[in-house]
Amino acid sequence: MLLQTNFEQDPSTQGWMATPDEEEGVPEWVSGEGHSGSHYLKISRGRWESPDFPVTPGAWYRLSFWYRGLGGEYATLFQWDGEENFIAADRYENVPAAEEWTQKVIHFRGQFEAVTGKVLFGAGWGETPHELHVDEVELQEVTIPEALAAMDERAAGLPPLTWTPPEGRHGRIPLTMKRLRSGERVRVVMLGDSIINDTSSGPWEILVERLYPGAKIDLQVSVRGGTGCWHYQDPEQLEAYVLRYAPQLLWIGGISQKGDIEAIRSVIQQTRAALPETEILLSTNSCGPFGDPRSNPEWSSRVDPDGDNWRSLLWRLAEEEGAEWLDMSAGWGTYIKSQDKPYEYYMRDPVHANDHGRLVLAKVIETYFKS
Repeated sequence: MLLQTNFEQDPSTQGWMATPDEEEGVPEWVSGEGHSGSHYLKISRGRWESPDFPVTPGAWYRLSFWYRGLGGEYATLFQWDGEENFIAADRYENVPAAEEWTQKVIHFRGQFEAVTGKVLFGAGWGETPHELHVDEVELQEVTIPEALAAMDERAAGLPPLTWTPPEGRHGRIPLTMKRLRSGERVRVVMLGDSIINDTSSGPWEILVERLYPGAKIDLQVSVRGGTGCWHYQDPEQLEAYVLRYAPQLLWIGGISQKGDIEAIRSVIQQTRAALPETEILLSTNSCGPFGDPRSNPEWSSRVDPDGDNWRSLLWRLAEEEGAEWLDMSAGWGTYIKSQDKPYEYYMRDPVHANDHGRLVLAKVIETYFKS
């Protein structure tokens, strides 16, 4: 067990740290009716941070805690490398409203180059009142089969994915597919913004590994919030975010490209010049403010090859540059349109997916990579 506490002792003596809000106060350790004892954490301002715990890149972890709260608060996983550099591929999870003590479980991956991590429990943002009570925190490493079993159990409680990916896919990533089918390792870099980060946080790589026994996906998540290839095309940034990892598959996506198709083309061409065997995958937008087809009349399950919207422009770039095309918009939208749960069920905020939404994204990717 990497972390285990019921907060019956002062958490500051166990390495927990209360970080105040700059203007409005400090989170508390309080007495009262906890889940099983008489003390718990209370967060209406600021956040509580756990002591450091060790992280192994590529390993999977299970965080569980009991909570009650108004809703809109969050639990977060941060990780750092061996030189204490913060790894931008973090994991945010909103905590739903609950009047009674309720258990929440989060599974997450150790990021590439990660050495240490922390759990954070925080108040939400905005003017809405927030209050979160937290008790009985446990964190442990789990095996990949255990992580998969947990994902399968969660998926069984969701409507099934009905999206059918196109025939003839994989034609532009033959080396990647050959390695998967042969049970080899594949180095993948996912490049983009917080949307790509959330997409990566779903268990897609272990779902795909299960399709191809023996295969191992070494996943590097190279992201920065609100950032696209207009930034990554700079040679220094391209080296830092892509080339130094020598990816065999470079996945480019997100919603922060600023309409700059030529910047994406530049990243593709520079990467191929430096790493000629690297294959390229371009993915479309998925979730976000316009990701619900039931309220977005412009959504279509098919891309218009002659259109002038971003999806059409990206499709034409894939054709021109010989890049693989993963239409996450079609997979996500088809799923959302086929069921009757509110869109908020899959979103932690208007832009980002929650654990339900990330699992849907992972199932779309799994379906795409099936032979």
